[in-house]
Amino acid sequence: MSQNRLIVFAIGSAEIGGAQRILYELIRDFGEKGFEIIVFAPDGPLIDLLKNNNWNFVLVRYTNFRFYLDLFTVFRRKDLIVINTHLAAMSVFFGLFNFFFSRRIISTLHNQIVHEKLTRLQIFFYPKVYYLLSKLVDRIIVNSSFMKEHLINLAKVERNAIEVIPNGISADQFLNYTGGVISNDGKFIVTFIGRLSKEKGVDIFIRSLVYLNRSLPIEFWIIGDGPMEQYLKEIIREIEIDESRVKFKGFVADIRSYIKSSDIVVLPSRNEAFGVVILEAFAFRKTVIASDVGGIPEIIDDGMTGLLFRDGNSEHLALLIESMYQNPEELQLIGRRAYKVLCDSYLSDKMVDRTLGLFSS
Repeated sequence: MSQNRLIVFAIGSAEIGGAQRILYELIRDFGEKGFEIIVFAPDGPLIDLLKNNNWNFVLVRYTNFRFYLDLFTVFRRKDLIVINTHLAAMSVFFGLFNFFFSRRIISTLHNQIVHEKLTRLQIFFYPKVYYLLSKLVDRIIVNSSFMKEHLINLAKVERNAIEVIPNGISADQFLNYTGGVISNDGKFIVTFIGRLSKEKGVDIFIRSLVYLNRSLPIEFWIIGDGPMEQYLKEIIREIEIDESRVKFKGFVADIRSYIKSSDIVVLPSRNEAFGVVILEAFAFRKTVIASDVGGIPEIIDDGMTGLLFRDGNSEHLALLIESMYQNPEELQLIGRRAYKVLCDSYLSDKMVDRTLGLFSS
């Protein structure tokens, strides 16, 4: 595949989460390889990031005629080599629009079909949407073997339609980060980073405080915002924990200084196809304690490069946190092993090279 040709990226949500961070890695790396990039996305923090870094974008506005004109113009360009859509709804939309053009579309799906939060109608309908998507696009990229089997079993997507390409993060952005740290007042900091929503399990994280020795100088940082914030604060009052032990930091665009300042990063998700924050913590040699769900065990070798706790079990999580507090040498050893795994397997150049190979095939 020659350079100086057009790649279109499209995503259905512009909130900065794992999917958006991975998309931005692709945008930056493909841009550095000499490709022209155009990004389709709704208005939001991702658009602000694109503006600040001078990337070309088109705002997705379904009720705006200009949006469809821009879409039509891009699809007609002779130098367009591939469209890479992210998240299911946007992928289906582009797949249907492509009926008139037959351009090459590869869809990247970051999240599993989450049945516990759906209505009965959605449980019936959603797998069929994913099956339809598999017929509308040329290939589907997923980030873990778990996610591949998930689509095969629940949506009946054909096995050979799915390519597993693990996520990766930038060496320049993380391994070479020289920013400062956030003051922790001498506390042992355990941090959650993510959306404050049910599937992320933040309530499981907070309830683990009940089982921790209250005399230990352990403090929880919660980085992110979302619909559960008030409910989480109610839990803190309900379990009668000193509110000063839990710091709600809100949404943070650049999380690196917070990870660097933490002792442990916790990912307590109820479901998780991959978990980009695991890699980001690995970059700072931090021990990650995560639930044993979804694709997480593919990244974390329990006891070697991180720790896994039983899904939903706050007491088990607390036990692991306290164990790491009591064993600082083990904490550091696990962090060093995690860093090596990141460098060997999960840097963005590997992800980009494999994605480029798929774009070229």
